Amino acid sequence: MTRNDYRLWLAYHCGSIQGKLTARELEKFRAFDFALHILVPQNILLDKLGGYNKLQNLNIYHNYPLIKKLAKEFCVTEDLILIQLANILKKNHTKQKVLKKEDNIIYVKF
Repeated sequence: MTRNDYRLWLAYHCGSIQGKLTARELEKFRAFDFALHILVPQNILLDKLGGYNKLQNLNIYHNYPLIKKLAKEFCVTEDLILIQLANILKKNHTKQKVLKKEDNIIYVKF
């Protein structure tokens, strides 16, 4: 991964890319995301934080000492920890909105 690829991937996860991405860029991002899940497994990260409920109560963007500590434990940058924590929160937040699935209909809570 080049430095420019890394910066573009970070921008993608921060939502600051305005234009469309090429198929090649999307392919690279999927590979980077796969590597992130190997380097920082979500279940282990959650265990270190004491579970999902504790993560929900943390202000992850203003708890730099914790982010720095986790980055050191996983041997990655702080950015990667923040992205993975945001992924966990986003994934579980979406799951909580789904009330039930019935055939091809999904009932959600807004």
